[in-house]
Amino acid sequence: MTTENPAARPDRRWDQHPDAQTEASLLVKRLELLPRQVLGFLATDPSAVVRLDVLAAQFGVTIAQVAEAVGRANAFAEAFGFVPLVMIRHSGCQIDSGTADVVLEALAKTERQ
Repeated sequence: MTTENPAARPDRRWDQHPDAQTEASLLVKRLELLPRQVLGFLATDPSAVVRLDVLAAQFGVTIAQVAEAVGRANAFAEAFGFVPLVMIRHSGCQIDSGTADVVLEALAKTERQ
């Protein structure tokens, strides 16, 4: 029996299931500072769609660096077999509320270690 690579079809949802929480913690731990900061900022208000220029100003970086940070976080999520952490909207970025809860817990766990 062969096991399919989860990254081939990243369709798992981020939720409070222990497996998702564990994988989110592993994912966050591997990210550099800026992607973690962006995730944390977006997760604190999941209903908000935040423009890239606002995120760039918040962290004192370029829009390209923010876009790269979001892309890296989403690429990691997809490699783990999950849907992207950050939803890209026409007007900016957003994290849905279920994902935000998982992200905040993973970030808190990473900081405690």
